[in-house]
Amino acid sequence: MDKLHVRDIIDSTTNELWNTLPKKFELTFDNGETIITRNKTSLLTSLYWDIIRHYSNITIIPKHHIDTYIKNEPYGSNTHRKLIESFYVDIVMAYNLSIPILRDDLDKLIFVVNNNAYNVLSTKLMAYMTSIDILDFIEISDNEKIVDLIKNSELDQTSVANTSEKILDVVLKDPSLDNNRLAKATRYKIVRDNQVIQCVGIRGYPTDVDSVMFKYPIMTGYVKGLKSLYDSMTESRLAAKSQLFATAPLSFSEYLSRRIQLLSMSVENIHYGDCGSQKYLDCFINEDVIDEFGFIIKPSILPLMEGKYYLDKETNSLKALSRHDKHLIGQWIKIRSPVAGCQHPDPHGICSVCYGDLSQNIPPNCNIGHLNASILGQIIAQLILSVKHFEKSADISYIKLDARSSKFFYIDKTRDKYYIKPEVLKEDYYVEISKDDLLNLNDILHVQDISYSDISRTSNISSVNFFNSYDSMEITVKIENRLGVLSPEFIDYIKRKKWIINNKYNYVFNISDWDTRKPFIILPKKHFNNVDLSKAIETIIKGSVTQLRKRNTEEATHKTLWTLFELVNSKLTVNFAIIETIMYASMVVDAEQKDTRLPKAYDRKGLGVLETTLTDRSLSGLLAYEGIAKELVNPSSFFPIHRENFIMDVYIDPYSVMRKHNKQT
Repeated sequence: MDKLHVRDIIDSTTNELWNTLPKKFELTFDNGETIITRNKTSLLTSLYWDIIRHYSNITIIPKHHIDTYIKNEPYGSNTHRKLIESFYVDIVMAYNLSIPILRDDLDKLIFVVNNNAYNVLSTKLMAYMTSIDILDFIEISDNEKIVDLIKNSELDQTSVANTSEKILDVVLKDPSLDNNRLAKATRYKIVRDNQVIQCVGIRGYPTDVDSVMFKYPIMTGYVKGLKSLYDSMTESRLAAKSQLFATAPLSFSEYLSRRIQLLSMSVENIHYGDCGSQKYLDCFINEDVIDEFGFIIKPSILPLMEGKYYLDKETNSLKALSRHDKHLIGQWIKIRSPVAGCQHPDPHGICSVCYGDLSQNIPPNCNIGHLNASILGQIIAQLILSVKHFEKSADISYIKLDARSSKFFYIDKTRDKYYIKPEVLKEDYYVEISKDDLLNLNDILHVQDISYSDISRTSNISSVNFFNSYDSMEITVKIENRLGVLSPEFIDYIKRKKWIINNKYNYVFNISDWDTRKPFIILPKKHFNNVDLSKAIETIIKGSVTQLRKRNTEEATHKTLWTLFELVNSKLTVNFAIIETIMYASMVVDAEQKDTRLPKAYDRKGLGVLETTLTDRSLSGLLAYEGIAKELVNPSSFFPIHRENFIMDVYIDPYSVMRKHNKQT
């Protein structure tokens, strides 16, 4: 077998190697390690080694060869990124390119090399290119394993989801499909998994324009065809949903993005280095939460914390978190965060250690607040606009009882109904429900048979208060956008037993004669979509003036940060640094005193209300927002106590801004 040293390849161009490399040979690296490789993978690697040819002062090791990344998984759309990343880090360390501005030439070279690789492969491999036709779809759709999976699937959400996962597993792993071009495209991540399943497997549960899930799933795919009137009618709602989402919901998302960007622009600068802050944010690295069916219902946050610096207990030094730090799962750690407090003297900036290693991806002179807000807004807007392409079988969250709620409730196998425990009746508990959650309760008295009515119109319950002579506990029953409704059985019960109104004008029900075998509250089967996500994000960030005092504490900022982080990542995959930067921009020193400056490490901290924060922080920000006329005629606008400079002040007072700028330069 031929033997080559890695430097022999580096010293030659890819064009020179194209017809000279042995079909199979032993390759020795700079550290003495050897691998058995082939000419095809080495030629592909050589295209990207043009980067190393310009930055040759690194030790080339096996991780810099593409064989490392296709050993246990097929070549995919992300493989070349992993390869480039492997020597990018080594080049940065070897040439001391510690800040982004020093890496401009390297980044430009990567762009050129990547584009060249695309051009070379497109022309050199033209004879080997193929396409997918309908026969590939039919072969997978008629696969015996897939046919049996669909035939044996039950008509419930869990079974449909489980069947879809198993169909995908067949497409990815069944040896009989190794030469199927659609299966290859799926394995190489060229096409989306959910779209493949809907074509060759089952469509699953469709949803209406209001995201309510239809009662029955569509148990055929697009290849087999939608053969019943029910399937065709329910599937048609996807087109209506796509048309609807492209209007008002998209406008709402874009408007929300603009408001968050204006708010976040106050965080202008990233300063490379460590500010030395001793303020930390407590963070629990949870493990994957898996239900009894083997599905991950809450993944670990560790991959989303990548790049954040934490205080290592053993060495008492800061280390950057990695998705591979599995030893931290199940532990509380202390992380550096601008929300906890960065002490860099720049009133509009934070240090790179408080921000995390994602700072290495931020170009020079970039407004980091605007950048982070734009990233989040762009992801949400794209998902709303492309709802037809990202739509899959609807999945809705199950009821998960915690220690508080399990004291009063139990659930059945469908996990969408709350049942009152018999012990609750024995302890003489009453049930109190807010008047705002039961606006149509009196109308129920005039309905003869509630089972023929839409019960979701009878109530919208977010929480229930259980109380007796010695105890009172409020239990949240809503999940995401799904508010609970009284079951038909309980409505029949209260029609007979009636209710009383307490001093808070809430409804109180005596449940002493209630049959605990019957459901008490039902959660409608409503899918939590990206429009709902936008509205939920708005609620958290915007706040209201009535909440100002409650939000104006450091504890509220930490609690709200984790709430927002969990909410966003229930639908998306967004790094913690992006969420915390937006949250930091929402923070103020003291909202009640109109001190809307960004708090530093040892300042008082609170969470502002969006409208008052924008107004009190800068009039120039309002120019791109709303209500500017009202504030321009308000005398208090021109007597600020704690107003900081803002990046858009040049539009309000260009002379003063330019004069100050000239003095500094």
